[in-house]
Amino acid sequence: MAWNLNIQRQFTQNVSMMVGYVGSRGLHLPFRIEDMNTALPSVLTSQGYLWTVGSPQVNTNYGWIEGLQWNASSNYHAFEAQIRKNMSHGLQAQASFTWSKSIDTSSSGSIGDGFHNSVSSLPYFDTRLNRGLSDFHVGKNLVVNYEWEIPAPETSFSAARWALGGWQLGGIFQIS
Repeated sequence: MAWNLNIQRQFTQNVSMMVGYVGSRGLHLPFRIEDMNTALPSVLTSQGYLWTVGSPQVNTNYGWIEGLQWNASSNYHAFEAQIRKNMSHGLQAQASFTWSKSIDTSSSGSIGDGFHNSVSSLPYFDTRLNRGLSDFHVGKNLVVNYEWEIPAPETSFSAARWALGGWQLGGIFQIS
């Protein structure tokens, strides 16, 4: 599920602003386990899980069992703000800021995933133990950009107007 709400306001003919909220919730996401053939805890206490000494593997006929369960979840919440100003001579500038939090129980869906940089053998029997900031979480992000429509030289030749007109110069600065 994903949702958003934003409010936009034009203050003057050349200045506008937007503030908003963005959120999402993911359920039944893939949770890859590198080795499911590990001993399971025997009891959960107020201090955590306890394992019996010499606990056997789940299946003693195999040494390593890879697994995939569909029990991971994710949450994303963000505040967004944007201001835009159109200036004279074809110049416009814009700044956007996002303040967000991304929490999940498994950032990576597969072993070859680009975000597979967290602990690879998380406890699969209790996903609450895996809940934390996503591997790709970026809390604050600022993007500033500009665009300038370069004025075309005055000429009576249509080919020159076509070749020299319509050019733009732009730039983007981002910091996270």
